[in-house]
Amino acid sequence: MRKLFVIFAFLALSFNAAGEETISFVWQVHQTTLYKSFKITAIKDSLFTVDWGDGFVDTITGSGSCSEITHFYKASSTYKVNILNNAGSIFLYFDCFNRQLSVLNLMECSELKELNCYNNELVGLDIRSCSALEKLDCSNNLLNVLNISKNTALNTLSCYNNHLQLYDLYTASEQISNSSGKWLGRQTLTQRSISEGASVNFSAQREFGGISTVFAIEKDKMPAMIDDDYTIDTGMITFHKMGIYKIIMTNEAIVSRPDCPAQVVAEYNVGGVHIEQIQMANDKLRIYPNPTSGQFTIEYGSSACFGYAQQPTLTAQERPLSEVEVEIYNVVRQMVYTSPNPSKRGESSLSFGEGRGEVKINVSHLANGMYFLKIDNKVIKFVKN
Repeated sequence: MRKLFVIFAFLALSFNAAGEETISFVWQVHQTTLYKSFKITAIKDSLFTVDWGDGFVDTITGSGSCSEITHFYKASSTYKVNILNNAGSIFLYFDCFNRQLSVLNLMECSELKELNCYNNELVGLDIRSCSALEKLDCSNNLLNVLNISKNTALNTLSCYNNHLQLYDLYTASEQISNSSGKWLGRQTLTQRSISEGASVNFSAQREFGGISTVFAIEKDKMPAMIDDDYTIDTGMITFHKMGIYKIIMTNEAIVSRPDCPAQVVAEYNVGGVHIEQIQMANDKLRIYPNPTSGQFTIEYGSSACFGYAQQPTLTAQERPLSEVEVEIYNVVRQMVYTSPNPSKRGESSLSFGEGRGEVKINVSHLANGMYFLKIDNKVIKFVKN
C-alpha cells in the first residue's frame, strides 16, 4: 500500500512539473552589462519565480500591466534563466529584445498574446505551446527553422534577417491572412565553399502555390552568365567557374509587406581558397614582415622557426618552395597571384634564398588590404599596406 502511495505521489509531482508554465532562456552577461532585465505582463496578483541562474531566485507578484524585471550579476558569464509559474497560465506578454539571448523556449504559455525577441542571437525558438499568440517579432536572429504550425491565432509576424528557407516563408505567408502584418523580409543562408563543377539542390524551393521561384544569380557582384558560369535544371544549380556566387530566390506566391519583400539569399564560394583553412598554417609556414609594404619572405618546412636563426628544413613528404606553386587570394577568394610553373622560374617577383625552404615574393603591385597565401594546402593570412 505504501509503495502505491509513493508511486502515486511521484506521478502527481511529475504531472505538476510537466504542467508548469515556463519561459526559459540563455543569455550572455558581460562586464559592461552586469545589469540585465526583461519585460513581462502577468495577471494581477499572480505569483511567479525567476531563477537567474547564478543562485538567486526572486518571487514576483504580477501587476496586470507590463513590468520590467531587473537583476545584477556579479560576474560575466553565460546564464540560463527560468521564469516559472505553477498556478495556471498567467503570462500575457514577454519582451526580451536586444538582450544577447542564444536560446528561448516557452512551455505551457497558452495565454501569451505577444512575444518580442528580436535583435538577439537565437538559434532555437520553441513556441508550440503558445496557442493564443497573436504577435511575434523574432527578426534579426540566427533562426534556421521557425515552426508556427500550432500558433493558429498569429496575425502579425516579423521574422526578417534570419536563416530561414523559402518554404518557411511560404508556410508563414499562407498561415497568416493579415497581409499588412507580415514582415517576412530577407533571409541569408550560411555561406558555403564548394568546388568547381559541384551542384546545390534547391528543388524543394522551385515552386509554391503553382508559381515558379525566380532564381537571380550573381557572380563576383555581377550578373552570372547562364550556361557559361552556371546551369540550372528543376532547382538544381551547377557551377562551372570559380567565383563568389550569390543566389537570390523570390516567389510571388509568398505575400509580405511591400516595404519588406520576402527573399532568400544563398552565397557560395566556388573553387576558391577556404578561409577556414587558415588554421592549417601552423609551424610549417611563416611569412615576414607581416604587414608588408612590398616584399616579404616565406619560410616553409618542418622547422620554420618563428624568429630563430635556424634554417627551415623539409621532411621527406614536403617539397622545397622552388618546386611548389605559391598562390595569393583576396578577401573575396579571387586568385590575384600565382607563381610561375616550377620549370619556368625567373619572374622578378620571386627570389629564392640559399635554403630550399625560403622564398621572397614582391607584392608591391597589389592593392592595400588583407590577403591569403596558399602553399600545398596550407594557408596563412597577411596584410599589404
